[in-house]
Amino acid sequence: MHASRPVRALVCLLLLASALVALSGSAIATTASPAGLRAQGPRVDERIAAKGNRHDRLRHKQQKHRKARHRRKAKVQAGATETAPRGEASPAPRLDEAVPTPGSGRNGEVKVKPDSDSRPAPPGAGTTTPPLGEPGDPAPSEPSEPSAPSEPANPSPPTPPTPPVPTSGCFSVPSRCGYPDPTNTGVPAGTTLTPSGSLVIRQAGTVVSGVDVTGTIQVLADDVTIENSRVTQTSTCGPTNSCGNYAIKVEAGLTGVRIAHVETATAPAATCQQDIRNTGSSLTIEAAYLHACDGNVYAAGPTVLKDSYGIAKIVISTNHIENIYFNETSFTAIHDTLLNPVNQTAVIFGNSGGGRDVTNCSNQLTIQESLLAGGGYSLYPCAHSAQPGSSTLNVIDNHFARCLTTSIYEANGGHHPCSGGFDANGYYPASGSYGIASDYYLGTGTWRGNVWDDNLRKVCIDGRSSGCE
Repeated sequence: MHASRPVRALVCLLLLASALVALSGSAIATTASPAGLRAQGPRVDERIAAKGNRHDRLRHKQQKHRKARHRRKAKVQAGATETAPRGEASPAPRLDEAVPTPGSGRNGEVKVKPDSDSRPAPPGAGTTTPPLGEPGDPAPSEPSEPSAPSEPANPSPPTPPTPPVPTSGCFSVPSRCGYPDPTNTGVPAGTTLTPSGSLVIRQAGTVVSGVDVTGTIQVLADDVTIENSRVTQTSTCGPTNSCGNYAIKVEAGLTGVRIAHVETATAPAATCQQDIRNTGSSLTIEAAYLHACDGNVYAAGPTVLKDSYGIAKIVISTNHIENIYFNETSFTAIHDTLLNPVNQTAVIFGNSGGGRDVTNCSNQLTIQESLLAGGGYSLYPCAHSAQPGSSTLNVIDNHFARCLTTSIYEANGGHHPCSGGFDANGYYPASGSYGIASDYYLGTGTWRGNVWDDNLRKVCIDGRSSGCE
C-alpha cells in the first residue's frame, strides 16, 4: 500500500508534464511553424477566420453581380445590346414587359410601360435586336423569307395601253386622227331636242338651244347664239337652177352672232344652195355638222369656221359647188374637215366683185390645221382679180388628201382622176381634180407645214414637194 503511493505520485507528475508540453505546443503553433516541421491543420480560430473570408468574398461577388446586372439593365433601357456574362442569363425584355429605370425604387428598379415613357426615342428605336446566345446554345434558326402578298380574289384586268393617235391616212375616218367628222360635231350626244317650226330671231342676245327645227332659222339681231340644235330645211330650188335658199341665214350688218354644235340637213327630195348663209355680218361657227346643201357656208362678212365638218354635194345641176364661198371679206378655217367629191369649183372659193372682174383682190384667207380634199381645185382664193391688192393667203399645217392609184387624163373637161376612182385616201391624185390651187398670189402670206395626208410628205401650193418653204 505504501508502495502504491509513490506510484500514484509519479503518475500525477507525468500527467502534469504532459499537460505542460501540450500547452506549450499550442502557443508555438499560434505564432509560426518552425522551419523544417510539417504544417499542422488549422486550429478552430483559423477555420473561423477562413470561413469569414469566404463570406466576405461571396458578398463581394454578389454585389459585383448586382452592379453588373444594373449596368446591363440600364444599357437595355438605353437601346444597347449586351452579351450576358458566361453562366448568367440576361434576356432582352419583351415588348409587353416593364423596363427598369435605374436610380429609383428598390434596388433602383421602377417598372414603366414602354408607351408611357416620355423620353425621346433613341436612334434605332422601334427595331428589335435578338440577344446573343451563350457558347453551347443551339444555333438560332435562319429567318424565313417574307411571303409574297396574296393576289386579290378578283383582280382587275390590266388597262390596255392607249394607242397613239394616227397622224397620217386620216381621210377615210377623220376623227381617228382628231379631225372633225359626223361623230364629233353637231348636236352633242344625249341632248334632248324640242320640235319647232321655222324661227325668226329679232331680240338681241337671244339664245336658241335644244331645238329641232323643221324649216329655217333667220337671225335679225346682234349677239344671237344658236346652239345644240338641228335645222332641217324643207324649201327647194328644183333640180337645175340655184335660188339662194338655206337652213340658217344671218342678215347683213350684225355683230356677235354665234352658231355652235348645230347640224344642218335638208328634207328628202328638196334642193338647197347653202347650209349657212351670212349676207354681211360678223359670224363664228363652231363644231358644226354641215351636210344640207350643195355648199356649206356662204360668207359676205367676216366669218370664222372652227372644229367643223362639211361635205359638199351636187343636186342643182347648174350650181357652182364649193364647201366655202366668200366674197371680198375675210374667212378663217381652223381645224376643220372640208371635203368636196365634185370635180368642179373648189373646197374653198374666194370670189371678187361678186363674179365681176376686178383689178385688186381683197380676200383675206387663213386655213390652219385642217383636212382638205376634192373640188376642181382645193383652194381658189382670188377669182376674178388681176392683182393681189390687199389680199392675204395663210395656209399652215394642213393635210391634203389624194387617191393613190395611177392618174389618168380625161380630155372632156381636162380632169385628172385616179384610174381606180375614189379610194380610202382621197378623191383625186392632186387633191383637187385639176390640182391644189388656182388664182392665188405668192408673197401675200405664208405657206408652211402642209403635207400629203397619206405619207406626210411636204406639199407645195403648185403640187411640188420642195422649194416652197
